[in-house]
Amino acid sequence: MKRPEPSLDLSFTGEPISAEEAMAKWPSRYRSSKARVSATVGTPKDDGEENLEQAKRHYSQALVDGTLFNLGDDVYVKAEDGNPNYIAKIVEFFEAIDGEPYFKARWFYRPEDTVSYSVLS
Repeated sequence: MKRPEPSLDLSFTGEPISAEEAMAKWPSRYRSSKARVSATVGTPKDDGEENLEQAKRHYSQALVDGTLFNLGDDVYVKAEDGNPNYIAKIVEFFEAIDGEPYFKARWFYRPEDTVSYSVLS
């Protein structure tokens, strides 16, 4: 099943992070595996090492719809229609072996995602 084409104008910018630095920071992305499972991007989930998309190269910046994003930036990530957007910190930009661009983020909880919010509502 082919993934739908992304609607955003996305490109990584600048020189790739050196192979030595990338392998030191993200060693699991550079392990070969016969059965790779694609990691999905857009909603928080647990992605154990066995589910990591393998990387061709990493970058420190990406240009999305004319806005430059850097590793470490805090960002809004659009949620499904009718739901509040997510807030996340960008921790990884990489091009997968198949050429697809990916990012990984550390997701911040929204009040409605917590137990205490549900109890107080």
